[in-house]
Amino acid sequence: MKYLLIFIFVIAISGCSTLCSKPFLKVKGEIKIDSEGYAQIKECETGEIYQVGALTSDQYFGFQNEYEKLVKFGRVIAVVEGTIGSNKNVLDFPVFKKLKNGSCG
Repeated sequence: MKYLLIFIFVIAISGCSTLCSKPFLKVKGEIKIDSEGYAQIKECETGEIYQVGALTSDQYFGFQNEYEKLVKFGRVIAVVEGTIGSNKNVLDFPVFKKLKNGSCG
């Protein structure tokens, strides 16, 4: 039993190494879609701009539909979680936690 637990621990650590080694970030800010069709979020506290990384088709269409509804009424605020890859301004594996009308200021 002891060896089984050690084996499970080793598998969990090695499987986690890819995602767990990247810094995790939660960003709250104004989100918009740039002229090339990419989503960008400007963080409220720092003003830093992050590019939203690749989304699955379901994530993309859900985000796109909600964004299009909200942007008709003004600016859109989002809370997005993701990991920072090799490019420090790209949120990889993004998850939209909240999307609503509003602004940072």
